[in-house]
Amino acid sequence: MSSKPKTPKQFSDLMTRANRDADASRVAIALYRAASRFSQQVEEATAQAGITRPQFFVLMEVAASPAGSLALRDVSAGLGVTPATASWLCKRMEEDGLLDRRREEGDARVLRIELTRKGWSTLGKAAPLVFETEKAFLAPLPRSKYRTLTGLLRQLDA
Repeated sequence: MSSKPKTPKQFSDLMTRANRDADASRVAIALYRAASRFSQQVEEATAQAGITRPQFFVLMEVAASPAGSLALRDVSAGLGVTPATASWLCKRMEEDGLLDRRREEGDARVLRIELTRKGWSTLGKAAPLVFETEKAFLAPLPRSKYRTLTGLLRQLDA
């Protein structure tokens, strides 16, 4: 049984039946491609420091905390991942010596995360690599467009 190749008319009919908005699709595809390319570039940068992209973002979230530590639920929220994913990632990072996890005094249900010396050292190696990657990725845009783009993307993340 051989299948016949699809024709442009069949594709057009399919897109019509699926109620495709071509403008919305173009934006979504461009956003996906840009995010995918950026994610790959950051992954390459963090690999040079011996960590993964998600590990870098955990280190950044915790390091940026005024208290010097974060509750696991705040790490999860900051990364936009499930608590189970954040828990697994932080446990792995603890095993690698990057983080310490401890129960909060007064409420043992709360697990607090803080960077170890190795975590700070690793962040110190990774951060310049990632920040250079960010600048290189955004170089095609005029700096005057950064706030506009940030505002548009935040509307999608609301």
